[in-house]
Amino acid sequence: MRLLVIITFLIAPCGLQAQHAQLAPRVGDVLPDFILTDVQHYKKSTVTRETFKGKWLMLYFWSLGCVSSVGALDKANEIQNRFDDYLQVVSIGYVHKPKDKEDIVKVFERKRRTHNYTLPIAYDTVLYEAWDIIGVPAFFIVDPEGVLRYVVPGGDLTMDKVARILAGETVQLRSLYFDFTNTSGRMMFAETVKDEDLEYASVLTKWHGELPRIGHEFDLFVGLSDEYKERGWSVAFATLTRLYQYAYYGQAWITANDTASYGKIFERPILEVSDKTPFEVQDFATGRGYYNYYLKLPLKDISKKRMMSEMQELLQKMFGYKAAIETRTMPIWRLEVDSDAVERLRSKGGDPKSFGKRSVAGVHVQNFLIKDFLRMVTANLPNERRLPFLDFTGITFRVDAKVETDMTDFESVQRALNRYGLKLKPSSKEMKVLVIRDP
Repeated sequence: MRLLVIITFLIAPCGLQAQHAQLAPRVGDVLPDFILTDVQHYKKSTVTRETFKGKWLMLYFWSLGCVSSVGALDKANEIQNRFDDYLQVVSIGYVHKPKDKEDIVKVFERKRRTHNYTLPIAYDTVLYEAWDIIGVPAFFIVDPEGVLRYVVPGGDLTMDKVARILAGETVQLRSLYFDFTNTSGRMMFAETVKDEDLEYASVLTKWHGELPRIGHEFDLFVGLSDEYKERGWSVAFATLTRLYQYAYYGQAWITANDTASYGKIFERPILEVSDKTPFEVQDFATGRGYYNYYLKLPLKDISKKRMMSEMQELLQKMFGYKAAIETRTMPIWRLEVDSDAVERLRSKGGDPKSFGKRSVAGVHVQNFLIKDFLRMVTANLPNERRLPFLDFTGITFRVDAKVETDMTDFESVQRALNRYGLKLKPSSKEMKVLVIRDP
């Protein structure tokens, strides 16, 4: 049996809710007819597949629940501007419930004003469900005859590749959907080996289509029930960088909610190696650069320290790199405040609360700690290097603040903060960081 699963949650974590249909359009088939009503910023308010016949069509599906898909609106608009004579892009925002529409309209219209969008927009739920779109961002690329040619998340959809597609060439693009054909569990041992027979195992395998699995943070795993821990700890579809993060940090991500580590441990390892290819090149079509790891320990020996030690030993034997935690001066973003603006932020009181459901639509807080306000304001900013945002204002009292702008655009957020006398500045700080070196 084949299992079709969305893969973008590991590339850009973005699943959608309440999908029931199994009618996803197939690449190579004529796109099923559709109707979109209340289309805005286009010459027609209602469009169908036939509206665009004779011209390339790109339907861009996005959702407020996926920050990367909100950010990729900029790419969709750039494609529209560059190839306007040959292609029409229509962005389709996901509205899970009618009450969600206000926020998504607000976000799109802000981005439209900030970036001078020429992009049409429709807000929809029907197509998402009828076509079984279970993850975003999603670009559906349709040729002038109405045939669906690509369904992609778009991370590698460059302007050059768009030009080649429009010229009739076939290009290689990462697919939105991936067939995980290996569905029989870990697939790390022969079928004759049963879980109950294992007392100890530390096994690394290449990834061959197993279901992706994000391993528990080691601290969390140690606190789980004995019944659960007896199954062992595992991660599947992990990059080499991710494996080293688990081995030396006990976790793969360090977020602002992790007060014990955030701003103290730098998430991304420093690579002092002659060849970075094993860490930086992945291809999920072939499995290159992806791994599975399984660890089984006797219950009495399970601890974060022991789990890290086991992974470290295996990685050293397998890849030969020297790895160690060191103290280095690392880049950060620091929040500062003008001295004459401090009192403007002081809260007028009331119960601590934030207004609105999603910080991507804006941040409005009452009687909040400045560090929590900073976390919300920066949550949707592009941050490929995973630099921490740290509070250096010295403000100890609680604050009231309201930021309504394009929360995915750094300059827009910076301007909004400036109105309160706040500034985000690049800086540096001594932090613990994993350094990986050649043998």
